Amino acid sequence: MKITGKGWFSIVLLMIFLFFAIDSFNYGPKARLIPLIVVGFSLIFTLIQVAKEVFLVEKKNNVDTMPEASSEKPDDSQKQNADKPRWFFVFYTFIWLCGFTALLHFTNYLIAVPMFLISYVWLVGKVKIVHALGTGLGMTFVMFIMFQLILGVRI
Repeated sequence: MKITGKGWFSIVLLMIFLFFAIDSFNYGPKARLIPLIVVGFSLIFTLIQVAKEVFLVEKKNNVDTMPEASSEKPDDSQKQNADKPRWFFVFYTFIWLCGFTALLHFTNYLIAVPMFLISYVWLVGKVKIVHALGTGLGMTFVMFIMFQLILGVRI
């Protein structure tokens, strides 16, 4: 059994989630609920990932797992993205997150989140504005319900 880089990463992630699960018991009874739910789901998904990466043997050149060749021609944005190195996208996203942090400093959370999500999904994700609006406003609504109404945190 040879463990690949993905396998080691999954194992480290599993240990981190286990640490957070144990650490969440130091909180009060109400405060530990959200961390335990999040860590519980994360542990389940990470265990599945560890089982896949470490214990299951992946068959090479299997016809069922090979991606199908697409007859569609890539558009201009895909050609431009293929020319840029991978670190460029990480740096670009980091700049966007710095802008989001500055926006949070000067505005309210309920204003900054939809502005950031709509613009990021629309401009960087290159999706239709309707989908970007749905993502931004939907996530703002979910965050408002979760923090303001359920947890009673003033945002």
